[in-house]
Amino acid sequence: MMSQKIVNLEEIKTNSKVMGYLNAANQHMKASGYTEHGERHAGIVSTIARKILSRLQYPERLAELAAIAGYLHDIGNMISRMDHGQIAARLALNILEE
Repeated sequence: MMSQKIVNLEEIKTNSKVMGYLNAANQHMKASGYTEHGERHAGIVSTIARKILSRLQYPERLAELAAIAGYLHDIGNMISRMDHGQIAARLALNILEE
């Protein structure tokens, strides 16, 4: 059995695919008339997700996973606003499996 690497938020933030997806999502959202949905937005959502779980006294690892999910939640917008959550989940799965 292969050992699995523990992913953290800092690795996600510096991942070239994530950065490219967020940039493309942000450009798509701007062209559609939405406000900023790039790295700044991802960082805000990530921070809020972590704080919520921390304040509810969930384990630190779950708070870290919430932060990762918050950071990745809008990457699907690079393809479509409709169903962007499901698209983001599929894209995130590929990134996390790497």
